[in-house]
Amino acid sequence: MAKYSSYILFLLVSILVVILNINGLGPIDSLQRSVDDLLCRVTAPEGPRPNIILVTIDGRAQDQYGPWPWNRDLIADLTAATAHGQPAAIALDIKLPENSEQDSAGYTDILAEQLTWINNAVLNYDIALATFRSNRTSNPDKLFENSVTVDN
Repeated sequence: MAKYSSYILFLLVSILVVILNINGLGPIDSLQRSVDDLLCRVTAPEGPRPNIILVTIDGRAQDQYGPWPWNRDLIADLTAATAHGQPAAIALDIKLPENSEQDSAGYTDILAEQLTWINNAVLNYDIALATFRSNRTSNPDKLFENSVTVDN
């Protein structure tokens, strides 16, 4: 039994790490983000690319329009203003979780309507299983008309 103790210990630690990762333990998620950031810094080219412009939400914008997260109609206005410059693509790297207040106020519909005429917008989203979705809210079908699945 003593000669297998190191294997048993390795197996138990591996199972513990897997269980903690499945449950979304904060330190493991933080470590994963740190590793991802390090890999991006190591593999990314030096300096910003000249043909890419980042529109970021800074303190001055938050002073003028209020703290983040903004209502989706304001995000729609920002997206429309960006599209007015006719970029090759617009990538919205923001999370838009299901929100009944935004839906009932019509802000989600406004954002969806703006995205229908912007043919080059990319919006990340996760699809929740039907058993976990709330019956009180629904995402407009317009958001998913031109969607594609990306597995990573």
